[in-house]
Formats: sequence, C-alpha cells, structure tokens
Amino acid sequence: MSNRSHLNGRELLMSISGVLLICFLIVHLCFNLSALFGEHTYNNVYSYISTHPGIQIISSLLGLGFILHILSAFFISAQQHYSKTKKAKREKGSFYDMLILGLIVLGFGGMHLAHFWHKTKLLQILGKTPENTPYELIAELFSQPLYVVMYLVWIIAVWLHLSYGIWNIFDTISSKKETQSQQFKHLKWISIGLSTVIAIGFAIIPLWFSIGLNNN
Repeated sequence: MSNRSHLNGRELLMSISGVLLICFLIVHLCFNLSALFGEHTYNNVYSYISTHPGIQIISSLLGLGFILHILSAFFISAQQHYSKTKKAKREKGSFYDMLILGLIVLGFGGMHLAHFWHKTKLLQILGKTPENTPYELIAELFSQPLYVVMYLVWIIAVWLHLSYGIWNIFDTISSKKETQSQQFKHLKWISIGLSTVIAIGFAIIPLWFSIGLNNN
C-alpha cells in the first residue's frame, strides 16, 4: 500500500474520531447548560448520567474516539513532517497549527475534567462522600476571575479547532468533484456556524457564574 493510501486511511480515522469528539462536546455542553436551571437540576442530571449504564457505555466510546483522534493527529503530523511531496509540504503548516490548538484544548480540558472528576466521581468510587455537590464545585471554580479567563481562552481554542476540523471532515469524506462544487463551499460556513454555537454555549456557563446570575 502506498504512503498516500496510509495517509488517507489515517485521515479517515481522524475524521471519524473527530465526529465522536464533537458528539462528546455536545453531550458535555448539554450537561453544563443544565446548571442554568439551578443547583437541584444540575445535581440530579449529574447523578443520572454518572450512574446510568447506557450513558456510561456511550461515554466510554466517546472517550475512545477522543484518544483515537489524538493518536491520529500525531501519526499524520509525523507523516507530513517526513514527507517530501508538495501536497504534504503545503498542508504541513495548517496541520501543525491544528495540532498546537488541539494540545491546548487537551491540556486545559483535561485539567478541568480532572479537577472536577477527582472531587466527585473518584471519591464515590473510593466509597467516600464528596465535601461539595457538583454544582457547588463549578460555582466555586467560576467565581475565580483567573480561572474564568483561562476557560474563555480555552473556548476560543476549541472554536478555532472545530471551525477547521468540522470542515476538514467534509473535505476528507468528499470526492474531488464534490469539493469543487458551490454547495460544498457552503459547508465551510456551516462548520463555522456549528463551532460558534458550541463555543457560545460553553462560554455562557462561566459568565453566568462569574457575574452572579446563579444567585438570582
């Protein structure tokens, strides 16, 4: 099999895992937005999704897709780094930009989830009672201005990564004839639109708590 076939296979894997990652973000966003309806609603939603077997299986599959997406990114990055073809050299810069953005998203996203997880789920697994409810934890986090700023910067990185990534998924699964059509070019704006909706949704949560709307 040629190097190009290998690259296409990895790009396809990255696109499929990217779809799973987008699904993970949408599910996580829906859970986050439940905080706007108050402490009781948010804690009940958290209790439901953290104990429902079906949701746990789906979460594991989405998590696997996340891991595959990261591994695919590094494989393609290495492939393009050592490739001498004109196409690879032309795409190298934009892909490295996406890789750096992806690492920013991974780094802060991982830190945020770990901070939340080890004070809730991990304590429950160890048979201990968490000191704070899930709602109290996010209220505490988003009352810290520095953390809110870091979170908003992370959201911008997510938006940039998704804007290009979603469009690139369409590009990977489409034929050359389809990518040259006018209808296909509209998909770029759809990608930006969907990315913007997700980013705004995530930004609402820290702003909601930081300006004290949760106390009203």
